[in-house]
Amino acid sequence: MSTLYTEDRKADVIDLTRADREQGDLMRRIRAYDPALIVYYDSAVARWGVARQSRGGIHFVMLWQSDPGGEYLPLDARLLGALQRWDLRPEHTLNAARDANVVANLRDARDLANAALREKEFDDAISYQTRQNTQRIIRALEAAR
Repeated sequence: MSTLYTEDRKADVIDLTRADREQGDLMRRIRAYDPALIVYYDSAVARWGVARQSRGGIHFVMLWQSDPGGEYLPLDARLLGALQRWDLRPEHTLNAARDANVVANLRDARDLANAALREKEFDDAISYQTRQNTQRIIRALEAAR
């Protein structure tokens, strides 16, 4: 499996060859449409992704998922159609990497905030239980005297 690595390099999450293995005909059509496109599977989010290789580097285009729910979409001919429609709207093409990064950053920030809130709620619940148990132990000791 040909992979790229996450920033922390702890896990292989990007499979660059899965699309060719599973949908070779579709990938030939996509490459005929735009040879610079890279279709990959990102196991960290369980989604297909699209990027474009250029002289300036690799630019994220999109995750292949439904909007607004972000549900998984299988790799099929709808992807090629979406890419073609996307290219007909140049305002999206020019800002694709920036917009996708903004959306990803907002989702990451939301997920971190939710995790922090859950942790705080858990800590508060444990602190409350600890105070309650301490008070019960004190009352039990006083009653035992």
